[in-house]
Amino acid sequence: MLEAGNILYVYDFQFKNGNSNRNKYFIVLKVVDGDLLVASLPTKVDHVPTQILKEHGCLNDDNLHFNCFYFPKGHVITCDTNFGFPLDTYVYGEEVDNYSVQKFNDTYTYLIDYKFIGKIKDSEFMNLLDCLKRSGQTKRRIKRLL
Repeated sequence: MLEAGNILYVYDFQFKNGNSNRNKYFIVLKVVDGDLLVASLPTKVDHVPTQILKEHGCLNDDNLHFNCFYFPKGHVITCDTNFGFPLDTYVYGEEVDNYSVQKFNDTYTYLIDYKFIGKIKDSEFMNLLDCLKRSGQTKRRIKRLL
């Protein structure tokens, strides 16, 4: 399940920053040497400046120092399950992080603690990665891993 492009739904996700556990979508962006996951925790929280037109895909404005990838509600993004997020959903570069594969596997058990939602379509996935790599908000160490 921990393969690039997979969307998982994790029950009671444990945040690194100590925020309260809650159910969370988890997009695997890359697996590095089988030891490290680069992943995004997409959010329904809209931080898009009003002057940026919200259209599916990469929203980028260098003058405003803003970048995110936008998935409109219900827009099918998987190639195998016809899944679209139930709400408008955003991936912000500053929220992409790395996770230990071992710790993930020790913490979560497939079908008990998380479920497979689907595999993102290739073109959609490449656009997401490209958007995150171009973002000034994505950490340099994450860009190097991507």
